[in-house]
Amino acid sequence: MHKPVASRSLLVWLGAFAGAMLAGCQPPPPLNLHGTLYFEAGPYLGEFRLSTGDAMPVTNLGDWRIQRVSEFQQGELLLSVTNIVDDRRRYRIMRFDPETLHETPLIGGQAGQFLPASATLVYYAGHELVSAPRADIRGGARVVRSFGWRMPPHLVPVGTAGVLFGAPGGSVYRWDPESGTSERLDALTERCELQGAVWMADREQLVCRARDPDAMAVSLLVVDISGKLVGVLPLPEKREFRAVAYLADQRILILNERRRERLTSYSAHPVWAYAMESGRLQRIARNQDLGESVVYRRHQR
Repeated sequence: MHKPVASRSLLVWLGAFAGAMLAGCQPPPPLNLHGTLYFEAGPYLGEFRLSTGDAMPVTNLGDWRIQRVSEFQQGELLLSVTNIVDDRRRYRIMRFDPETLHETPLIGGQAGQFLPASATLVYYAGHELVSAPRADIRGGARVVRSFGWRMPPHLVPVGTAGVLFGAPGGSVYRWDPESGTSERLDALTERCELQGAVWMADREQLVCRARDPDAMAVSLLVVDISGKLVGVLPLPEKREFRAVAYLADQRILILNERRRERLTSYSAHPVWAYAMESGRLQRIARNQDLGESVVYRRHQR
């Protein structure tokens, strides 16, 4: 008389255990992202919405090609642009308001980067990296460093610590706007390429590509500003990722992958979100090239 009761109890226990196991196997909830990424795409300034993975043009500058997008004051962006007139290449740095679509030329130059902490503009003119206070961009310009090449160096703003700069494959320097001096960072030079590097201000760490990826056997490193290795991003092997933006308020690193399509000469560019706290990697767009410079805004237009 008691055996059916025991059997029913066992079945109930097994059902509860199976339910708990199934619940434990459920995938974690998706990352709910918000905000906008502004990026350059030839003459277009693009807008990528993190909540949906959709991209759309904000404006078309016509004959001007956008080379760099960076943050500026009062909601504006800083655009570094170029065009060719009468077989002569021209460079210009301009302010752009994404709300009104109004653009205002600032100064001739390349690779403009605004440093909000010191209200300083850093840009490349001729063979020189130049700094100028926002209050006196033309009259207050000072040479940070002279170079022997015409192509602009890579610039990576590092919050109150100033800006990192250096040529591809060359030494990495840090310019301090407070003292007005620059120093070579040998350990960081040996460890990192500046192209595609992203600063995580809340962590005071840099995400960069290994200068010798074959030796490191990884694609992206996390280092401090001195060049000390903090860790590596555990990304899928044999795939080409680059960091494009860090969302400090969401603790999310945005990655762009370059994936060669089989049997064609074309490449796809999936966009991924990497959660720094959990290590979760989630694709948010199948194919969107976000270019070489990106600005993050918490809110959409």
